Amino acid sequence: MLFTRRLILPAALGLVLALAPAVFAQRDTGTIVGTVTDPSGAVVPGVNVTIRNIDTNATFNTVTDGTGNYAAPLLKPGNYELTAELTGFKKESKSGIDLKVQDRLKVDFTLEVGNVSETVEVVGAAPKTQTETSSLGHVVDTRTITELPLNGRNFARLAAIVPGVIPAGSDDRTGTAGTLSLVVGGNFSANGVRSNGQNNYLLDGIDNNVNVIDFLNG
Repeated sequence: MLFTRRLILPAALGLVLALAPAVFAQRDTGTIVGTVTDPSGAVVPGVNVTIRNIDTNATFNTVTDGTGNYAAPLLKPGNYELTAELTGFKKESKSGIDLKVQDRLKVDFTLEVGNVSETVEVVGAAPKTQTETSSLGHVVDTRTITELPLNGRNFARLAAIVPGVIPAGSDDRTGTAGTLSLVVGGNFSANGVRSNGQNNYLLDGIDNNVNVIDFLNG
């Protein structure tokens, strides 16, 4: 399995380091999963789960399966509110869920017995430790891009602020070697993995390697 790095450029630039079986499977989206249980800890199937993007008001609806699990894939990065409801239980709402590129957040619910017209609201961020995936990622937000000096407009230099990223020993894109490979060509190694042929650039989820290489080479 290859350890592949992806540089994703939506409104906020996301630099993502992830384990992936193939480059073409990478997307500029995230996933929210979870399990719904009752106060005794038993799983609850058939629960309606609504995932709403606070920024765009776009919603995604799903239902828990026989094991009480639900999954909401291909969600755009943003701030989310989740609601779980089922007849015989109080409706539970959770907000403050910050989903970033390639996140796989686990948001569980414990429904209290009661009238569905009653709502239990929980405000707080999802756990930072992602137990649902082995991927490693880092997002460079708009404020960081705006406030950090970026000489030469080479966005690939932002990789240098990510933990575990170092300049590659040689740069197959520009022919630059040593520490200048990151500064000039944008070639880098993440967590000790070889950079040659394993750095892929996406623009809004679309393969953008040719244009990026031309840009970095001037």
